[in-house]
Amino acid sequence: MTSKFISLYCFLAFSSYAYCQISTRQIADKQEVPTRPYDSLSYRMTMENYKEFIGQTIYVLPESKLNSYYKPNAIQSYSNFSKFPSDAGNVKENQYKPIQTSEYSFVSDYNSLSAKYFKIIDVIDNTDRDKFMNKYNEMGLYLKLESQENHDTLFYQVVKVRQHLDSRTSYPFIIVGYFEKLKQLNINKRFIAQKDITELSEINSGKPVNCFAGSEWNCVDVTLIETKGGIYLEPVFVFKDSLSNEIAVGVEYAWEGVNTSIKDFSSKESVLREKRKQEEELKKQIAEEKMQKQQNVIQSKKNSASTAQAKKIRRENLIKKYGINQGTLIADGKVAVGMTKEMCIASWGRPQDINRTTGTFGVHEQWVYNLKSYLYFEKDILTTIQN
Repeated sequence: MTSKFISLYCFLAFSSYAYCQISTRQIADKQEVPTRPYDSLSYRMTMENYKEFIGQTIYVLPESKLNSYYKPNAIQSYSNFSKFPSDAGNVKENQYKPIQTSEYSFVSDYNSLSAKYFKIIDVIDNTDRDKFMNKYNEMGLYLKLESQENHDTLFYQVVKVRQHLDSRTSYPFIIVGYFEKLKQLNINKRFIAQKDITELSEINSGKPVNCFAGSEWNCVDVTLIETKGGIYLEPVFVFKDSLSNEIAVGVEYAWEGVNTSIKDFSSKESVLREKRKQEEELKKQIAEEKMQKQQNVIQSKKNSASTAQAKKIRRENLIKKYGINQGTLIADGKVAVGMTKEMCIASWGRPQDINRTTGTFGVHEQWVYNLKSYLYFEKDILTTIQN
């Protein structure tokens, strides 16, 4: 018996061991979150969206000859462009197509960048201080660019440290997709001035033009112009009125020499849409008020019917309880000498006050309902009514 038990135990243990296998599995590599496509509605970069700009083309803005920093005979140059993802400084080897400005100073050739197109082929994030502090000149967020003219590779430092990116409001270039989107969305669209705007100049003749609130303008172009307030050419809308006067309207801001921006206008389409919305809301409000009135009438009829039914039932119950004469008086809110206290309460309700007088004649009660209505009781029976 013992040997059979041992044999059975060994068989079960061996069976359990035979089916207890060690398995292995492979875990897939973590997939990167796909980059959203560039929507062309903004040109500002953030640490969250900069990868969206990869594949986009930029146009390097020429310098405005009207700005106070412009010097006709001076060597013009751009800052932050370099041959490597690092600060260009004045080092010749770091400059893109270097030009010497002094014995030890070099800058990138202005003419090799100005009014040229470059494709963003990558964005390099070297903003990690812990990683690049020992190589401070390499810190920054860099656009890796390819010249559309000769396929040269160069870099543009957007910011040195990531904290500065949120405050960056302008660049020496414009995203071509953004510029094209401005044209697509606005050319041949009509706009309405939201306020009076004075001291405007007609861009073809220079004559003064006034733009009054409510006046209509047609967007006929999106272009770049020189302004006194900007270092580089600025994008503007060209608006034309019914008299063929053309004015420059800032895309986002008003500049010196451009005294108005798109913020001072509303598209006629949006104005009409807002008007239709207001009309629809007014119709809806009127319909809701009408419906509410109908519901109130219906509810009032229901309440009246319910009240009438309740009164009928109450009258029937009072007549059944007190008889036809007394029950009818109580149902009509009347009292009569000979009624009991219970009947009076059923007819007039409970009194505001009760005055009791006790004497050899017994207990008399005066029930006060108001300044002119009194009921007098002797032994629970109404004896006197004073109105």
